[in-house]
Amino acid sequence: MTCQRVAADLPEAFHPVNSVDYLPRQLLRHLQSMRLRQTVAAAYQHFPLLRQRMHKQRIAPEDIRTIDDLVKLPFITKTDLTDGDPDDWLAAPKEKIVRYQTVALLPGKVFTVPFTVADLRLWHQLLVRCLAACGLERSDVVLLPGGRYLFSQAAMLSSALEALGAAVVLSPATHPDQLLPTIKRLGVSAICTPASYMLAMVEQCQRHGAELRGLALRMALLFGEPTSQQTTQRIEQAAEVKVFEFFGLDELFNPGLAGQCPVGGLHVLEDHCLAEIIDPTSGAPLPDGQSGELVLTTLGREAMPLVRYRTGVQTALVPEPCVCGRTLRCIRPIAQQGQQLLSVQGVSVWASQIEAVLQAVVGAVPPYRIVPATADGWGQVELQVEVTPQIIRDQVAALETLHAKLCEQLESAIGVAWSVRLVEPHTVGRQRS
Repeated sequence: MTCQRVAADLPEAFHPVNSVDYLPRQLLRHLQSMRLRQTVAAAYQHFPLLRQRMHKQRIAPEDIRTIDDLVKLPFITKTDLTDGDPDDWLAAPKEKIVRYQTVALLPGKVFTVPFTVADLRLWHQLLVRCLAACGLERSDVVLLPGGRYLFSQAAMLSSALEALGAAVVLSPATHPDQLLPTIKRLGVSAICTPASYMLAMVEQCQRHGAELRGLALRMALLFGEPTSQQTTQRIEQAAEVKVFEFFGLDELFNPGLAGQCPVGGLHVLEDHCLAEIIDPTSGAPLPDGQSGELVLTTLGREAMPLVRYRTGVQTALVPEPCVCGRTLRCIRPIAQQGQQLLSVQGVSVWASQIEAVLQAVVGAVPPYRIVPATADGWGQVELQVEVTPQIIRDQVAALETLHAKLCEQLESAIGVAWSVRLVEPHTVGRQRS
């Protein structure tokens, strides 16, 4: 295929940073295999647990020649990361580490992810590619609303947006009454935020009689949590915007592992991240199109190169090439993200965390339900908790004390403000999904 032919096949909105997205599969495969050999060699040298498992399976780094050999390698799990010494997952000298980021991989278990300068540059590069694939232009003005979900992402996202020539609006404001004047005055054309935050903003605008339609807004760039088709449709209809979803993991790059193109394909950036789908029970590889657990292998991470990392994410590889022309493969929209119960303002929440608070405050785990907040409380969710008949019949002061303790302990344990409502017995069923 000649350079002229490739150039003729590129879309009108092509951005130079996305050139590798259109790499012929044979050349991409060669690049992946070369980077895989480097990744396996580094991981084998520096990760004792992986080295031990490879020895047990009689596998040496030299046995991994192409991406076809990937299935020979053992898995790495979240438990492996959280239960071991963090230094056992460090492949670079400590003097080269310029950032540590703590992430909650499992309920009650935190892992510290290291980054070198090279890792941060790679993350920046991947983000620029994801953003450019959406069709962002130099004329765009992008709003990054405030909130604790942007703690680790704000600097990287704003830098990537600025690299594309877009103007970035960093605002600590959270309420529509504060944000809408800024959106109108600056002609904001895109909002970059987790889906739950964008949906809460849309609903809050509707409750206050504000209107997002008819503004310069044309895009919602969503990251940090799974986005259902219903949520996407609701945002697109209410705000008259096109939704683009980004996928990432805090322990790798979040966002920055996959990005959505204008025709809807969620493309994995395969030149730096190999994707597999396995049966979550047996670990056996699954064919394209069949849903299973996403397994990722990093290609280019310096501080922590992970091999066959079991993400806990439920999805499938799309068997057909995307009509946009990119040769990078697509994954289905994310249906479930590990053991996570839900994401609130970009913060992962597990059932075990909620139940631990209920056990500590109430003395038991009564039936409960999580529902979207309909009253005041920007971006909050409501936790409905059944209480015992004895408490219901008790004095109002006792109910107020219980309510205050639940609110306080939930925010302290999870890091997100909750709206709590105490309800009578047999009012709700226990939530497990």
